[in-house]
Amino acid sequence: QAADYFKPIAPVPDMGTNVISSEAFAGALRRTIDQLQREADTASVIVPPRYAFSFAAETTTVKFDPGSLPVLAQQLGEVKTIAEILFSSRINSLDGIQRLRVAADDMGAQQQADYFDGQSVTNQLAVITPYQLTFRSFSPEVGEVLARLASSPYGFVVKSVNVQPAGAYTPTSPDTGMSPTPWMTPPPPPVTTPTPYPTPYPTGPVGRGGLQTVLNEQLLRVTLVVDIVKLLPLK
Repeated sequence: QAADYFKPIAPVPDMGTNVISSEAFAGALRRTIDQLQREADTASVIVPPRYAFSFAAETTTVKFDPGSLPVLAQQLGEVKTIAEILFSSRINSLDGIQRLRVAADDMGAQQQADYFDGQSVTNQLAVITPYQLTFRSFSPEVGEVLARLASSPYGFVVKSVNVQPAGAYTPTSPDTGMSPTPWMTPPPPPVTTPTPYPTPYPTGPVGRGGLQTVLNEQLLRVTLVVDIVKLLPLK
């Protein structure tokens, strides 16, 4: 019964029991990035220019280490699923999705903001893989993201939530040799306890006969650390 809430996410490409080739993964990666960019446009979600959804290092590679291809394909499927949850929740903008380094191309990559300095954990029951998501939205959309993650059949577990007013964030330049931009800077370290949402406050009447403003919503910058729990085959 519990397994119904921890269904595996299909890798991209899903080759079944067949071996994934470099050509098959490169083609699937290109199509998936194009698809996610179109879905972001359809949902009116702003994404960084030419954003590769944490796979910038792989987009310039034509030959991959065969041992890393199954893990990269699994990560691509998981990133695609996470991005589609964010888009369907109608967030305002996506700062980035960060994943673990799993391939040689990841180790020396220039786009350090693509990666999350965590680790995958394997126990007797499951493999637990973390991702870090940073996006901007208003509080209803934050609630929608959390609700969709909670109701997903794919075993998402939100480990930490960091919420702050979007205007309060001051980017710092990463060690990339480029000038700082909001899209390239790594998010601040997550905290283990949720930060309260900004408290709405009433304001006085606009003018004689005007309506009173009872809610002044602020744009929020949200960082989530999300674990994906993947059950091991039962023996």
